[in-house]
Amino acid sequence: MASQGTRVYVGGLVEGIKKEDLEREFDKYGKLNSVWVALNPPGFAFIEFENMQEAEDACRSMNGFEMLGATLKVELSRKRDGPRRNGPGNFRPRGPPRGRSFGGPPGGNRNFNSYGGSRSFERGNSQGFRQNNGGGGGGNFRSRSPLDRF
Repeated sequence: MASQGTRVYVGGLVEGIKKEDLEREFDKYGKLNSVWVALNPPGFAFIEFENMQEAEDACRSMNGFEMLGATLKVELSRKRDGPRRNGPGNFRPRGPPRGRSFGGPPGGNRNFNSYGGSRSFERGNSQGFRQNNGGGGGGNFRSRSPLDRF
């Protein structure tokens, strides 16, 4: 984004509001660089003003304004610190990679879980797990160990 304007957050919008509706109300306060309306989920928008004073004037005047039956919440948009959530250099997986686990073999053996080691659950069928019968089949089930008590 090459523009150096001031962004304003507009919340409390009714579903189906159009960009033109917001432009018509907010351009009274100054030159708009852009207007973006969220579609999924609906209910908010960002409006970028050319300068800070115009954005502040719009916030003071439009906050609490009723538009198409909804009361708007209008405030200066907060700046983000650092890269976006999924931006470069900011990737953090939520758990172990699929098909591979911590402490397990690189081949992604399903008998290894995220705590390392092979174990089968010994829970009753009432909880939706098969009991370990010591025989074949059920390669996805794990034996009980002291780590399972956590």
